[in-house]
Amino acid sequence: MKKLLSVFLCLTVWLSVSAYDFRVDGIYYNIIGNGQVEVTCYAYNSQNPYDSYSSYSGVYPIPSSVTYNSVNYSVTSIGDYAFYYCSGWLSVDIPNSVTSIGFCAFCGCGALTSVDIPNSVTSIGDYAFAGCIGLTSVDIPNSVTSIGHHAFYGCSGLTSVDIPNSVTSIGDYAFWDCDGLTSASINGENIGDYAFWDCSGLTSVTIHRGVISIGSSAFDGCSSLTSVTIPNNVTSIGDYAFLNCSSLDTLNFLANVETIAKSVISGCYNLKSLAISSSVTSIEDSAFASCKNIRVITCYATTPPDITSTTFANYDATLYVPASCVDVYSSTIYWRYFYIQAIPDEPAALEYSLADRNVIYLNGKVYNTDGLEIKLYDTAGRLISSGDSDIEMSSCPSGIYIVTDGKGGFLKINHYR
Repeated sequence: MKKLLSVFLCLTVWLSVSAYDFRVDGIYYNIIGNGQVEVTCYAYNSQNPYDSYSSYSGVYPIPSSVTYNSVNYSVTSIGDYAFYYCSGWLSVDIPNSVTSIGFCAFCGCGALTSVDIPNSVTSIGDYAFAGCIGLTSVDIPNSVTSIGHHAFYGCSGLTSVDIPNSVTSIGDYAFWDCDGLTSASINGENIGDYAFWDCSGLTSVTIHRGVISIGSSAFDGCSSLTSVTIPNNVTSIGDYAFLNCSSLDTLNFLANVETIAKSVISGCYNLKSLAISSSVTSIEDSAFASCKNIRVITCYATTPPDITSTTFANYDATLYVPASCVDVYSSTIYWRYFYIQAIPDEPAALEYSLADRNVIYLNGKVYNTDGLEIKLYDTAGRLISSGDSDIEMSSCPSGIYIVTDGKGGFLKINHYR
């Protein structure tokens, strides 16, 4: 009786860890129904999945279909933990029949150097390639719509990534601690929280117009990042999004957001110029804290954003608003070394051209025949001149200038010296 009970217990333990239904040519498969199978691991411990076992090592050209007991199955998935912690050399060819790569499918495969993801795959699961320190390149096809959280976490050998516009979400921590990553081209829609956190080698990021949200701490700690343009399709940027990007010297903040979030560029002490979009109505606590080298802020808003007492925390000077801006910004603000200018955006539909009011540009001079109150700006937002007289521009550098009367009148000038 005791012997029978012992056999029963052993069988129970084996059933709890067995992960595959059959094996063909060294690859284990699990039947998932409707004539479909997934590639799986040798043994799966349901009590502790991270104690599962995979015995793969070497080259594995996974077939698109497999036959077992005279039944033909389509291989449609790389299952959860399929190649979990295969520490030996590993090369895997994924067929076009596969549509998903599961949870932790290749995590910990330190010897995996490259992977070709076919354009049949629509989802890359959580932790799918986490800890693949030997992975140097990955092509994400246009079929992929989601990249799971921690999907490439700790892939320190990865140098570049191109995320297509088919991707609607980049999961939280997706590329966390990929410190070998130097460039990223991001389409898609949503960049998750901490998505590129501590990618200390990242020097170039291109955020395309498809992106609509940037999560909290998305680029926190990207200390080598030097320049970022946030396109106007972005409507949400989380707290700490660019915290401690200490090499960032240019940030074009064109995002269509109302609030600049808490500590969004705090610690970017190398930042020298900042452009703020016209949609911004408030700037939260410590948004620009410790940004000690900012000298120019160009603000496209027609009314000053609300700021808190700590917006510029740890800045060792005060901001000065030039007298020419007092009509737009409160004269009670005195922040030395900052130059905030309100520069009007060119309206989608002009109410009227100032030429209709006899304000014209000719031979290096703005003629103001009717004596209107006009202002002349350069494209950096600096006020060049204002008043009700003609404006002599002979000393102005060649370039584009804007004249406005603040009442809807607008005139763009292409000035040549």
